[in-house]
Amino acid sequence: MAFIDRVMDVFFTIKGISLSLRLGSFLGFLSKPFAFFSNYLALTKFISKNNKRGVMNDFFVPIRRKGVRDEYYQYLLMQHKLNEQNITYLEFGVYKGSSMRWWVNQNKMEGSFLPDLIRLKDCLKRGGLMQKEV
Repeated sequence: MAFIDRVMDVFFTIKGISLSLRLGSFLGFLSKPFAFFSNYLALTKFISKNNKRGVMNDFFVPIRRKGVRDEYYQYLLMQHKLNEQNITYLEFGVYKGSSMRWWVNQNKMEGSFLPDLIRLKDCLKRGGLMQKEV
């Protein structure tokens, strides 16, 4: 028997035993930590692969430097000419609204959807963003 056939036999034997023992019933608590760790490894691999010199990014850094976010926004604005085209800007988890205000001040295009905090709160009270104005 070829080596690969033996490996497959062992794999299916282990799989059969583990399924018949219903390992999830007493080891199921490990699924979330392992999923988190797996996703975390995928994220760090993505960051390493895409962290190019000379290209601004917003990847995590252990020591935060004030003003970096505005520099990043300015980079995106100039790189993609976002002040010259219609954009939709929605922010979730708004803290004080400074980034939302920054985008509202930078893009004055008529067709852009940049709800300020007051309009956004009113809109959500009426039932959501998709509801027509009355």
